[in-house]
Amino acid sequence: MNYYGVFTISNDKVADYKELNTVIRERSEKILKKFGQVAVSHVRDPKLLAALEDVKRYWRDLNRPTLTSFSCEAVGGDPEMAENAALMLTLASSGFGIHDDILDKSSNKHLRMTILGLHGADTALLVGDLLIVKAWSIAQRMIRKTSN
Repeated sequence: MNYYGVFTISNDKVADYKELNTVIRERSEKILKKFGQVAVSHVRDPKLLAALEDVKRYWRDLNRPTLTSFSCEAVGGDPEMAENAALMLTLASSGFGIHDDILDKSSNKHLRMTILGLHGADTALLVGDLLIVKAWSIAQRMIRKTSN
């Protein structure tokens, strides 16, 4: 800390922060790409597909996937299992977030329209439910894999 009470960061620390930011972005982007694929998989209804495409654009959670990945790595866990857990948490969180918007009647959040605001309550509820069910499906597969 310097004389004025402001923290100063050395060039080495700045490089460390940039490297950490790159790792966080890479790990989370990998999960968010899978999230986008799983969210729309096996969905044929054009109305639901349109809403899910908006979810894919809207949901940019970097924290859960990265924290799951780092936690797994820290204890020597299976990276594939960590990716599945991160995907499950991301799907469930997005579904719960949509349900929260319905309860709060939030048509705008973070300076953009929510799924509720874009598609109405009925579609938002279906999309939220679908994402939560997909999360449970991944959890079920993970449980089956570990119990074999």
